[in-house]
Amino acid sequence: MNMSSVLHRGTNTNVVEQTPVTAPPTRSAPNRPGDNRPDAWPAGAKVIVAILIAATVLGLIGSAIGLASGRDGANERQLRSSVASLTSERDDAVGQLADLDVELTSLQQRLQATQDDLDAQGDRNGVLADRISALEGQIATVTDERAAALDRAVGLESRIGDLTGERDAALGSVDQLTASLATVQTRLAAVTAERDALAKLFPVTLDRPLADVITPGKYGVKASEIYCAGLTSCGKAPVFADLTISKTTQGYLRLAAPQLAEGGLFRAAGALHLATGSKTAVPSCSGVARTATVAMTIFPGSYTVDAKGAATIAGLNAVATVEAPATGTCPAVLAFYSMTLSPRA
Repeated sequence: MNMSSVLHRGTNTNVVEQTPVTAPPTRSAPNRPGDNRPDAWPAGAKVIVAILIAATVLGLIGSAIGLASGRDGANERQLRSSVASLTSERDDAVGQLADLDVELTSLQQRLQATQDDLDAQGDRNGVLADRISALEGQIATVTDERAAALDRAVGLESRIGDLTGERDAALGSVDQLTASLATVQTRLAAVTAERDALAKLFPVTLDRPLADVITPGKYGVKASEIYCAGLTSCGKAPVFADLTISKTTQGYLRLAAPQLAEGGLFRAAGALHLATGSKTAVPSCSGVARTATVAMTIFPGSYTVDAKGAATIAGLNAVATVEAPATGTCPAVLAFYSMTLSPRA
């Protein structure tokens, strides 16, 4: 209710005029609503409460800032955000409490002024009594709101304390995990040093024939040019189609490379070798097919060794030579290629 509108209506209420008499009528003294009004908080008490609330807020904010300067894990950031949000709500509640205190003081002052006016002028048609009753109702409402705001501020303080405790516990867990990680890293460094020292004392030499482990199948070819003369493709990155290694019914290995050659593989010095003639390795010249000599050596590229010491070939390398004599106006051909063979799924 707007208090200024209530006072305005009270002062402008029409009063019925009466014929004056020689003696004022006898009437009983009106009951003073102010005799039962609630006492306002003493100013000293409100100052003490405000100081205590401010000290608590500053202490909690200082603690939160000190803790936030440490590690910034995901849980810590979430808890810090929750504490900041609740602190903001608590500050709003404290501000609302201060506003309500100001409003309550103003209403009590207006009530006292109205009661003084009643004492001086008497109750004119009950208007001032109504004003006092309305003011008392508003004072009761503001007092209830103030109590609710105070309860909310206390609840927020408690929640902030709980979240701060959870954050402290999380920081303790982070400290323990960090210490454990440092211990493990120190141990790992020591074990790695021991392993390297043992590896120097006991070097491992792998000598495994390629023919014993190679698996027939299709292989992708990635080639690079080592030397090239006599071909129009010299100087360009060579591109070869996939090659296939198969096993005959007699158990021999055979290689088929469409752009190079086709022939049997034989094992020597732990590698596979091919030496054959080919009409596809060198393009025809003046409409006449040319026969080239192709030699290829396939050898292990890398090994993997399991925990039991068993070695497995992880990749294959190859070197190929293509040679063809001069024919008519066509120059002689000589090319060397290095290749990496990758099994196709």
